[in-house]
Amino acid sequence: MLVALLAACGGSPAAKPAEAPVSADDATTTLDQVAALAAERTPGSAKLVCDTLAESCDGLSSGYRANPTSAPLPPPSILCDIALPPIPGQTGPRILVITGRDVADREYAGQVLLLRRNGHVILHEPAFWNGIRYTQLAAGRAWDAASDDPSLRAEHNTTVRSACTDPEAFAAVITGTTPPSRHPTSSRTAR
Repeated sequence: MLVALLAACGGSPAAKPAEAPVSADDATTTLDQVAALAAERTPGSAKLVCDTLAESCDGLSSGYRANPTSAPLPPPSILCDIALPPIPGQTGPRILVITGRDVADREYAGQVLLLRRNGHVILHEPAFWNGIRYTQLAAGRAWDAASDDPSLRAEHNTTVRSACTDPEAFAAVITGTTPPSRHPTSSRTAR
């Protein structure tokens, strides 16, 4: 009886609720902030990005923290904005598919994952010019970056951009969900 009473009175910890969805405006604003700070190309601006506007700079973005001059001066262009279904801890992350030119004047195409941490919008990997491509988010995150080999880089950039062709299918693949059928006689649309 005492155990049941303690449990009813809050004796067990409650699960932390998932973070709120990231809006399109919040995603664009946060990317713009990161791009402006990165363009400063200073250790202080890199620290600010890595500590406050990014999940971390421990992965593919670690080179940026070590060498802030690796950041390009011009900001990226957004090709498309993809709202994602919930993933663990997040009710509505977003991916911005971007393009631009890096400091070596090579074209890059990348995907920027935006999440919330303690209510604030952050980038998973802030070094957007690395040309990150996400392959999985739900059962653990997986991603890669563009190659220095020109033909592999061109293939990577094409694959990154293809997310804009069918955003719903792209989101379903990386989150492990099933997209709604577009077939007119599917159970979802036929009545």
